[in-house]
Amino acid sequence: MIGSSKLRATCGTVCLLAGTIATAQPAPDAAKADEAYQAEQWAEAAEAYETIAGVEPSNARAWFRLGVSRRETGEYAAAIEAFEQARSAGVPPSLIDYEIVKARAQNGEEDAAYAALEATVAAGFANYQGLESDEALAGLRSRPGFAALVDRTKRNAMPCEYDPKHREFDFWIGEWDVADASGTPQGENSITKQESGCVLVEKWTSLGGSGGMSINFYDPGMQQWVQQWVSANGGFINIVGGVEDGSMVLVGTINGPGQAAPRLPFRGTWTPLDDGRVRQFFEQSNDGGKTWAPWFEGFYARKSAE
Repeated sequence: MIGSSKLRATCGTVCLLAGTIATAQPAPDAAKADEAYQAEQWAEAAEAYETIAGVEPSNARAWFRLGVSRRETGEYAAAIEAFEQARSAGVPPSLIDYEIVKARAQNGEEDAAYAALEATVAAGFANYQGLESDEALAGLRSRPGFAALVDRTKRNAMPCEYDPKHREFDFWIGEWDVADASGTPQGENSITKQESGCVLVEKWTSLGGSGGMSINFYDPGMQQWVQQWVSANGGFINIVGGVEDGSMVLVGTINGPGQAAPRLPFRGTWTPLDDGRVRQFFEQSNDGGKTWAPWFEGFYARKSAE
């Protein structure tokens, strides 16, 4: 016979478990919610994500998509509330703030929306495409300062394109035929701007078919330009510097291929010429930088447009 105390304990455990099972909600169907969201069936999506968020209050994605769905159904106050819940659950502020701007604009709160947009852009918002095309912001585009906000957003998205220090080597960008001082062809070089202007990529092919490439970028921490070059035969050049008297001058070291190759002082100078060409002059030192000897001189002429 079970003692009364053990019976009470057993009953308590069983009753608690039974109560938990009785009150538990079925797992929400995220796939159906996502399907409705992708199909822009906003009312169905809102209902589904509201269920998910109720069961999983830390589900940032559900709160965010609930906000979007509520906004699309015209429930702007409810949308803003859902976006704030998404913020608390960890969605980046830049995403949340922009969605709230759109909700306020669509709700006719244009002054509040514009003030919020200014704050969002000042905080680093970078989606300039959205500012230019999002229908929710149509009522704000006629404001005198809107074009300046778009420009600021572009600067947030592509800071290197707008920073003069990152543009100092732009004269080297292009497709070039390279010859020596006598005019004898040496090869061709392609210099392209990539990563929204934050890096220049060089791809060199010599007349004999060998090649190499480099990346070139301005390091704000060092306040210097950096070139890192590697050739097809395993040689390396690592040089840094900046503009001196109108030329880009980079100094560092060169390593020939193989572990036994010495590391020697190396200097490169790029000078834009009045006729549109660029002179590239490399020097190497064999005495620790006391004296320098020419290593390569090339004159860049832009390829003719075909």
